Amino acid sequence: MKAYGQTTAAKKSNSDITIQWQDSLPSDFSFCKKWSFTDGIEKNDKNKFQCVYNCHPRIELMYNTLNQIETDSLKAFFSLIDTTHYYHTLQCKAWSYEFDKANFITCIKNEAGYINCFTLTNNINHSSLRFSIINDKCLPTVQLNSADKKIGFKIFKLQSGSIIIDKSSFNKGILKAEFDFTFHNSIDAKKPINWKGLILSPIDEL
Repeated sequence: MKAYGQTTAAKKSNSDITIQWQDSLPSDFSFCKKWSFTDGIEKNDKNKFQCVYNCHPRIELMYNTLNQIETDSLKAFFSLIDTTHYYHTLQCKAWSYEFDKANFITCIKNEAGYINCFTLTNNINHSSLRFSIINDKCLPTVQLNSADKKIGFKIFKLQSGSIIIDKSSFNKGILKAEFDFTFHNSIDAKKPINWKGLILSPIDEL
């Protein structure tokens, strides 16, 4: 089985790349069976729910001195958090500034028929992979909204890359793809930004 990111497309040094369309992709997309809770919600080593960040202000008042939710506050606690199982739409390996990991990517088709895909930022991840699909072209960038005010907001443009998309899935409104992107690093030219992986995501419409 071919490891994801090991595409064979010719690399280009433009802002867009030509999509390779295939009838099916041989890569392992079983990651889509994995799931996570909503951003900031997880279970601790005692299998108890906890809110790590992006918490409602009322939640902070519910913890006791042992950092546990009191029994009489549990009902109110669960009314303020989302325990839905969200199945992963992305498996990736990446290096970018202020980035840890991402398991989700959102793809939206606009009224013009263009598809815009993006990963979300949060308290940990300040870099976001973004790309548009327009006909047979893919236009990727990485956007950084740095916590360091000296760096601020940056857009890193494509240096080289490739993307393979499953045509049959695409026609059914699902983006099933394998990609490998490298971006120009305007902060440190000697250290390119890279992002590669697999996507299996529904394409939502506005």
